[in-house]
Amino acid sequence: MHYGQEHNPSLILGPGDDAAIVAAPDGRAVLSIDTQVADQDFRLEWNNGYRTTGYDVGWKAAAQNLSDINAMGARATSLVVSLTMPSETRVAWVEDFADGLSAAIRELGAPDCAVAGGDLGRGRDLAVSVAILGTLGGKAAVLRSGARPGTPWRWPAPWAAPRRVSRCWNRTLLSRP
Repeated sequence: MHYGQEHNPSLILGPGDDAAIVAAPDGRAVLSIDTQVADQDFRLEWNNGYRTTGYDVGWKAAAQNLSDINAMGARATSLVVSLTMPSETRVAWVEDFADGLSAAIRELGAPDCAVAGGDLGRGRDLAVSVAILGTLGGKAAVLRSGARPGTPWRWPAPWAAPRRVSRCWNRTLLSRP
């Protein structure tokens, strides 16, 4: 996957080697990782017969991780993906996954975030892990510990609220034929 790396100044060395090299302009990096497993964190088959696509899973994986970086007040610079799949998973599903991941990065306003690499593996269940790296750009991190009683707060972006994402995800998939 080479999505987004051609325009990312933070990505020094991307996919193709044993590891990626990513710049940390202000000397600090913000890092998060999330794992999603089929039929635990997302459904593959819905009651209405809709089958979740690779695009759907890729989009959700990117959104979930971008949300974590955004919540800390950082800007996403790169991510790596580990995808474990049953042997019957089609190549088209994996390509669709990569397209969904790339679309979410673009649509959710993270133009400087690139897929820096990853790993593909075979397993009984479909699972995706995404580790994301971000920069604070010289600013202080936004920490949960900084919250005080009575302090007004808001989600950093409308798509970052987990319940809202879940409701939207379910409404969209349940309304499909």
